[in-house]
Amino acid sequence: DIAVLGEEDPETGVPEVIYVAKERIDQAESQFTINVDRQPVSVGIDPFNKMIDRNPDDNVTRVSIAEE
Repeated sequence: DIAVLGEEDPETGVPEVIYVAKERIDQAESQFTINVDRQPVSVGIDPFNKMIDRNPDDNVTRVSIAEE
């Protein structure tokens, strides 16, 4: 899964899911362009830890806004 996440719910601590889709990743480096209608906070590959992973803490990263 590729996911774009929003702000965390203050009561549950669970981030809002803005976008999620299954994508095949078969290269060491891949690039995706995803347009969303809300400000994203973080993005991730397998953010819900469905697959076995020795280091699941590196699946999600914060979004930085680039100036155009």
